[in-house]
Amino acid sequence: MAKKATKNKTAKKAATRAAAKSGARKGTVAKPVRKAATGKSAKPPRPRGPAWQWSAVETAAAIRSGAISAVETVEAHLERMRAVNPKLNAVVVDLSEEALKAAHAADKQRAKGGALGLLHGVPITIKENVDYEGRPNFNGVPANKGLVAPSDAPVVRNLKQAGAIVIGLTNTPEFSFRGFTDNPLHGLTLNPWDPDITCGGSSGGAGSAVAAGIGTIAHGNDIGGSLRWPAHCNGVATIKPTQGRIPAFNASATAERPMLAHLMSAQGPLARHVADVRLALEVMSQRDPRDPWWVPAPLVGEKPKGPIKVALAKIPADMDVDPSVSAALRQAADLVEILGGDLQHGSFLHHHGLVGDDVAPGLPDAVDVGHLDLADTVAGPFEDYPIVLAPTTVKPTPGPREDTVSAERVREIFWGEIRFISAINVLGLPGAVVPVALHDGKPIGVQLIAGRYREDLALDAAAAIEKRAGVLTRQLWEKMG
Repeated sequence: MAKKATKNKTAKKAATRAAAKSGARKGTVAKPVRKAATGKSAKPPRPRGPAWQWSAVETAAAIRSGAISAVETVEAHLERMRAVNPKLNAVVVDLSEEALKAAHAADKQRAKGGALGLLHGVPITIKENVDYEGRPNFNGVPANKGLVAPSDAPVVRNLKQAGAIVIGLTNTPEFSFRGFTDNPLHGLTLNPWDPDITCGGSSGGAGSAVAAGIGTIAHGNDIGGSLRWPAHCNGVATIKPTQGRIPAFNASATAERPMLAHLMSAQGPLARHVADVRLALEVMSQRDPRDPWWVPAPLVGEKPKGPIKVALAKIPADMDVDPSVSAALRQAADLVEILGGDLQHGSFLHHHGLVGDDVAPGLPDAVDVGHLDLADTVAGPFEDYPIVLAPTTVKPTPGPREDTVSAERVREIFWGEIRFISAINVLGLPGAVVPVALHDGKPIGVQLIAGRYREDLALDAAAAIEKRAGVLTRQLWEKMG
């Protein structure tokens, strides 16, 4: 019994440390239950607001402390899903029954006093383009009904092993190969902020769901911007990890993916809070032997000496920047400086021969990410400037089916507007997106790019911006009711 008690105590301390490292705000880590004057156990305090509005860090701590049960938590998210999803069409496979069974099991496990995972009882969603055991991996294509998954994909397995409870699968376009979320199987997914703008893609269902309050964390993936673009469109945070950070494998696949797809694709989380993105990244990154590309890189690297230097990305001359984007970038840059970052320009680029003499109107000379040299980018520049602050798009968010207008419009979007997103996949660099402001009631996010396997630095910078800009989805919920 003594050994068991010691093991449980150690596990609880480890979980608390992990939650703290994930950026939990003071007071969100559950404290030991104290005895009331009557001798009975006092119920631990709960976070403010309805349970579906809590962060993943808060939710995990509340369940662990006994402030709320996993069943009550899951029921709150399912009720929210029933209230808002019919209009959004973000979750296309309802796993309510399965989720409630898992929640009951989670509460029984906690009652036994065993070690709990970092996401024990926490409701999440999974994008319907990775294997989910016993279900077809449709990937937006009706003909894929025969591709029934014999096992969970590594990212799904890791989330479940950490105690997360999947409440639904989210929508994606055909083959997850569009920046807009619509397909002949499930139809169009709407943006909760405004139905007249896209929710993004291909993880559009994931972004729409988590922004609306369906699940605390949404799984997605990114081969050309499919995490960062929906994060921008829906006003949430994300990280596109370095390739190899999170294991990936689909046993249902009929053929191996091309080499370029392996090099550019990455699994990752979307969430309303940067701390939740960090926590989910830790959980998703656990080893799975089925992926030989997985890299056992540490989640936290060496701390930079002195104030972190941030380079503001130079906008190529052929990209027409909307004033709202320039304002958001300037606001993000100001927040970095206010919170201790050292925003510098010029030497990063000219020293490495990456920048011409042109400077975008209203922006200082900085990194020309649109025309980076691959070898230089991966190696040298990030030694001196660990973070590059860049736009996600240089234009307002387009309509929900804008890519069907014409082939020319598609090129305009992907090359003329969101080029900064797709370039990062080619370079194999991690990039975070965090919302900064609203323009005409629609969210605008910025991208924070770091060196390989330095997701921690990108998330540090994102958290610094979030600290001042706030969590924008709270304004969305007031609007939605």
